[in-house]
Amino acid sequence: MENHAESQTERFESICSLKLETGRSWSYGELLRDLWEQPDSRTARSFFHEWYRSVIHTKLEPMKKLARTLKQRIPNIVTFCTHGITNGVAE
Repeated sequence: MENHAESQTERFESICSLKLETGRSWSYGELLRDLWEQPDSRTARSFFHEWYRSVIHTKLEPMKKLARTLKQRIPNIVTFCTHGITNGVAE
């Protein structure tokens, strides 16, 4: 969103307001971006738990599948919030 021009943002918001499944899925994905900004693993787990709970209670099966996959890997995911590094450079 931060890279969109104002006209693109307005158009995008009007599409999302139609409550299409694609728009809702995108919204959940954007919310998950805030996970990386959590200050420590405890708050990251809490944030993820709230996100997970909201996604699981939808009818968006692809998002539910993603949420379940991330839940299995949450211990590894929240280590970034503790240490601020990933193994991306090594790979």
